[in-house]
Amino acid sequence: MENFFHRKYVTYPSWLTACGDVRNLRILDLGCGSGRSSRMLAERGAKILGLDNSQEQLLIAKAEEKKNPQGIEYIFGDSGNLRLFNTFDMVTAAMLLHYAQKEEQLFNMCAEIAHVLIQDGRLVTLTLCPKHPVQTYHPLLGYSSEWVGPSFQNGSEIRITLYDSKGGEVGGFSNWYWDTKTYEKALVQAGFRNVEWSRCTINTEGKRLLLTSNPHDLNFPEIENKMILSVLTATLS
Repeated sequence: MENFFHRKYVTYPSWLTACGDVRNLRILDLGCGSGRSSRMLAERGAKILGLDNSQEQLLIAKAEEKKNPQGIEYIFGDSGNLRLFNTFDMVTAAMLLHYAQKEEQLFNMCAEIAHVLIQDGRLVTLTLCPKHPVQTYHPLLGYSSEWVGPSFQNGSEIRITLYDSKGGEVGGFSNWYWDTKTYEKALVQAGFRNVEWSRCTINTEGKRLLLTSNPHDLNFPEIENKMILSVLTATLS
């Protein structure tokens, strides 16, 4: 999925822009998976601790770190229990909060994140857009999403299906829907302020690519307005 257009030119660039200047910041990268987000932050000068609850994904991340050392430490752990960690300047969670299946789980995640942040520390995450959480499949996207539970109901399951470059289904997973009010309530209750949403936008390189070669005849500006992921940021009071 690293080479899918939306990840390479839309979602991750938008998330990195929201992170801002990370040089010398101590960052806890929650749900780091195979380490892609951790590596992007390390390349920009951050000091990274990556945490994930998948040993298989961590093996991939550690293998990459061994091959191309960036000083990243990867450990196994649960985002719902961070009390043993030291504090960080920033917590990133490229795609995490929408895995909360219950409201109390979402609130606990936000509280645990707040616990490991310094005063005025920031949370920067990519999460399901409350306005546009589903998207039909297109080859340039590489995924589709659809409601399993009732549409736009808090706690409803959304099934994400992944496809290869030829349109063949290669797997999938579930996320859970939460509206804007619930996300913001969870963050404010945990002690955050300046809660802000921003939509993901195509970066300059992506726009240039679409102008010069668009093999799938995709009206990407229209899809850009309805990307299933949004950037959510907040600052700890």
